[in-house]
Amino acid sequence: MPLNPGASVAVIGAGAAGLVAVRIFRDAGFRVTAFECSETVGGTWNYQDVANEPDLARAASRRLESTTTTETPSSEVFRQVPEQTTRLAALPPVQSSIYAGLRTNLPRQVMQFSDAPFPEHLPSFIGHRDVQRYMVDYARRHNLERHIRFGVWVQRVQPVSNDVWSRYLVTFSSSKSPEACTQAFDAVCVCNGHYSVPQIPAEPYSEPADGTEYIPGLTDGTFCPGVVRHSHYYRDAEKYRDLRVICLGAGPSGVDISLEIAEYARKPVYLSCRAVKQMPSDSATEQYGVLQVPRLVAVIGPRTVQLADGSILHDIDVIMLCTGYRYSFPFLTEACGISVTLQGRVVTPLYRHLIPVSRWTLPLIGIPYAVVPFPLFEFQARYVAAVFQGRVQLPEMNAMQAAILEEKQVQQSFGLQAKHFHRLGDRQWAYNRELADAVGVKGPTLAVQSVYNDAGTHRKLDPKHYREREYRIFGDGPEDWEVQSPAMVQLDAKSSKKGKHPTRSKEAAIETSAEFSAGL
Repeated sequence: MPLNPGASVAVIGAGAAGLVAVRIFRDAGFRVTAFECSETVGGTWNYQDVANEPDLARAASRRLESTTTTETPSSEVFRQVPEQTTRLAALPPVQSSIYAGLRTNLPRQVMQFSDAPFPEHLPSFIGHRDVQRYMVDYARRHNLERHIRFGVWVQRVQPVSNDVWSRYLVTFSSSKSPEACTQAFDAVCVCNGHYSVPQIPAEPYSEPADGTEYIPGLTDGTFCPGVVRHSHYYRDAEKYRDLRVICLGAGPSGVDISLEIAEYARKPVYLSCRAVKQMPSDSATEQYGVLQVPRLVAVIGPRTVQLADGSILHDIDVIMLCTGYRYSFPFLTEACGISVTLQGRVVTPLYRHLIPVSRWTLPLIGIPYAVVPFPLFEFQARYVAAVFQGRVQLPEMNAMQAAILEEKQVQQSFGLQAKHFHRLGDRQWAYNRELADAVGVKGPTLAVQSVYNDAGTHRKLDPKHYREREYRIFGDGPEDWEVQSPAMVQLDAKSSKKGKHPTRSKEAAIETSAEFSAGL
């Protein structure tokens, strides 16, 4: 049955998902306690410097004998590796994947919470420190910090019954008092993110269950004296001055990091991926110093790799893995009924990518990717709060399973791989609107959707300069937005102070922006 007013809810994590969950659950009348392992809010947006990026090229010879570790804060990085990985190599305990020069690849106008716009003086594409400052301000504005226990590691979440509305025992320790404590909660909301456990396609970090993911020779010393690194630990492009680099993976991070490194490394920097489509092929090398090549399939000798078309690249100094991350919930016991499958890429079984089929009081917020994250977190948190209150009725467990199976079949019919089940992409808009409709709140506007699509289009057309576009949204409709040049942004700021709101046609805005970009 639904939770009673004043029921206790634990939130694991105080990043963007955790913060909005704390606010919404508190405002819904629940007693909320959040556990955050760092000393401030922000999650992955808390920048951590990495003095020495770990070299994975010899990882197989440095593997740990066992995954068993003492339950102390220093062991957190090991306990976050999925249970199915039985042989691990030591990696430094780094929670954040943010690098020094990172700017958002989404305009701030689309990624903000509904009640907290980013400051207007900021550009559309902002730096990571602006995002971190935004979350600190958000927590203070809503008085959330008093609900958060900082420097605390959750070690174990155990249901007390087999009921879908089960309570939970949460065991945790802190940097100040490493002795474990256990507290009972009526519900637990998992918001620990999925950008802290790197996806490394080689032994000893993964099993060769999927040949398309496993790269022979990557970590067994074959590549030495070359080094293998993961983008999770990348911070500064200048460290790669005069080196020959190949980046594996052409997602947003792979493209951005290859472009950054190309400013200092020997040219070209190779960008290896399955589909060569991220940058204009006719200008990639000449304009950016980055050359797209087929997928890297094997390390075949010292500083030597083989590509999917059979070609060989010699004299490679660094392989930079931009291969993403694994979902990891080491604190969830087997009784929680949640599995992480397909090499850490799919969490199952989750109804609406959110609620475990057999554990309705154990939601996992933030699982979908290739989305606008902050608004999606908010819609998910509102949906969960409504479920807890009984305002939203969940279907029976067999109906949930059927809905999950149907979604997987639809994905397969479009040719999407099973491992990308949580990749929503364009489906995020229908998903968010379904959650919003269920709880009776306003869903994402067509203006926001249009700006998101425009930014994505220009990111593919010109990944080096698309962040020069400045957006303005002035309504909810699909045409209620425009692209401005920096000069127009300054003019708008001056006019706004005088109480005026200048407008201009979208065509003129786009034309001006294009002229400005071409002049740089």
